[in-house]
Amino acid sequence: MYYFWWDTVNRKEVIHMKMLHMVAFVLVVAGGLNWGLVGFFDFNLVEALVGGAANVVYMLVGVATVYVTFTHGKTCTVCAGKADK
Repeated sequence: MYYFWWDTVNRKEVIHMKMLHMVAFVLVVAGGLNWGLVGFFDFNLVEALVGGAANVVYMLVGVATVYVTFTHGKTCTVCAGKADK
């Protein structure tokens, strides 16, 4: 009998999903910080770091945001109702 969804997948798949989640989370945080810098100081950190490849970074941040939005409830202890009360 399986109690959790991760009981049905092997360890390698779980590790890949954790890595994907961490990369997506870092991209979402980086995107949020960049928008904060643009809003408060009119400074675009992504443009300063990668120049012409900024559009690629923006697309990755957008995809990561969609991924985190749809998977957040499964991974967040507060949203999934697993947090201590």
